[in-house]
Amino acid sequence: MSLSLKTINVSITDNQENQFAVELFKHLKKKCKVSVEKDYYSTIDITITDRKDVTNKVYLELKSRKDNFKNFPTFIIGHSKMENIYKKNLLPTILIWKFSNCLYFCDYQQDFCKLRTKKIQDGLVVEIQKSICSEGVESLVKHILNLLNLENSKD
Repeated sequence: MSLSLKTINVSITDNQENQFAVELFKHLKKKCKVSVEKDYYSTIDITITDRKDVTNKVYLELKSRKDNFKNFPTFIIGHSKMENIYKKNLLPTILIWKFSNCLYFCDYQQDFCKLRTKKIQDGLVVEIQKSICSEGVESLVKHILNLLNLENSKD
């Protein structure tokens, strides 16, 4: 099996990361390994690795929301998280916002650190336009396979 989950959950987000990893693994298991980061303070949440080339990776940062998506024009993510992705060279990284009724995602871009910010609960966050995001789990799976150059590979 090539699915690695967190075994100690210290917050509700740990369980959400595990559930999301299981859902992705169902789609990717023939070509990829899926691993939830064990470190609670990790910059990213999930690593997807090509089964045949362990250096071929895609990183995922998951923002889960229990409520249904309401039509806001932007999504938010911590400014320091954006800086850490760049500093640690965790590329390519896909940023994901998962709501109970939908999922949006986009590729991390270095210039996200220069986007409009605001302060929420004593933390600086970046606002990312919904208009640059793609939608849906199926689209996300295709995008991951494309980034790994596995979209047309034989199983």
